[in-house]
Order: sequence, then structure tokens, then C-alpha cells
Amino acid sequence: VLFRSVLYQPKPFADRTKDIVMVANWGEFKRHWDLFRALAQLPPGLKVVLIGQKEGGRDKEFIRRLAREFGARQELEIHESIPIHAVAAHQCDAKVSVIMSRREGCCVAAVESLFAGCALAMRADAHVGPLAYINEQTGARLRPGRIAEDLSSLLGRAGQLHPREWAVKNLACHVSHAKVNAVLRDETLRAGRP
Repeated sequence: VLFRSVLYQPKPFADRTKDIVMVANWGEFKRHWDLFRALAQLPPGLKVVLIGQKEGGRDKEFIRRLAREFGARQELEIHESIPIHAVAAHQCDAKVSVIMSRREGCCVAAVESLFAGCALAMRADAHVGPLAYINEQTGARLRPGRIAEDLSSLLGRAGQLHPREWAVKNLACHVSHAKVNAVLRDETLRAGRP
């Protein structure tokens, strides 16, 4: 609870200055091009922040070139290898957080985004743990082939969602601790152990 309250101090939605944030290393599997392809169809005035670190020979200049190649029309704010408190500040100032990976275990940036009060957008066909956390209170599943449309819709209604409140109620450490404890207790009782 201390970590969450100190690191994540979300701004009120009306005071947020960034429309979209994507926190993901520059690796190919993070699929930045999916976001750039969608951005090419969205208004050029959107404020978009990309935060990552070098991966597989890719750096922020590679990402900037990739954005141009895929037609992103927005002026992108790109940060590389910044401290966690700076990442959290950007998440707390953004309306929507985007995860484009199709397959990975648990994308920590997704959960961080929820605690930061960002509406969460993930590919509907993703095999990524936090996809299960997307619901009517937290964000949207982006349909392949309709990512720009779904992202635009989410941006329009993000201020009506309650991602942080949902995360505090369902994902906070004391909630997870109680769930794990219940599973272990039930298994121990079933096995007839004290």
C-alpha cells in the first residue's frame, strides 16, 4: 500500500495532459507498429508518450523512424531508460495506457497503469495475463483491424472509467495476499494437514 500511495499519485482526469502512454521496451514483440498504424488514423493533435529502453539493437531513434514509416502524424514524446518514478509520473498524467504485445507472461506496465488511473487498452487477441483485468471499469480490448476505432472510442469515454478504484479493490497487495492464503489454506485442509 505504501509503494502504491507514494509512487502513484494520479492526477484528476480533467488535469491530465497526455492522451496516450505506452510503456514497453523497444523490442519487436512489443509491436509498436500496431500503435503507429492506429495513430496514422487518429487526430494529429493527440499527445502521445512512449517510454522504453534499448532491446535487440533498437533504440528510441529506431522507434521514431518506425513511427514515421507507419504514418503516425502526432509529435511523439519519447523517453529512454528513465527512472521508475518518472515512468509513474507519466502514467499518472495520461488518459489511456496502451499495451500492444500479443504474447508475454505478465506485462507489469498494464497493472502499473491501472494504479495510475489510466484506462487500459490491450489487443483483444493478446495472450498476456493482465488482459483479464480489462472490463467496463478499466478499459478496452482492441480488435485487430479496428485498433484505431477502438482506441478512439476509449479516449472518448476514458474519463468515465474507474481503473484505479478497480485495481485497489481487486489487485492491491493485501487482496492478492488474501487470495493466495485462501488457496493455500483450502489445499492444506483438503490434504488433512494442520
